[in-house]
Amino acid sequence: MKAVQVVAFGRPAEAVRLNEVPDVGSPGPNEVVVAVEAAPINNSDFMIIAGRYGYLPTPPATLGCWPVSPRAAFVSCRHRAG
Repeated sequence: MKAVQVVAFGRPAEAVRLNEVPDVGSPGPNEVVVAVEAAPINNSDFMIIAGRYGYLPTPPATLGCWPVSPRAAFVSCRHRAG
């Protein structure tokens, strides 16, 4: 699976790479795996790339805050009211 990641802070051409990242596999008990089809890059992502955002993740860090996902995988579980 691939992800656009910040590998350093600075100019986008030097700071961003399309990297191969590990697949998360099947969900475990009480977990959900969401198949993200796309995640737009927005202004806050550009500020992170430049190193000017309030919170800066440790590189390599995956960009995109609003994923688009038409499907998800669930593991059945029971919840008790309480």
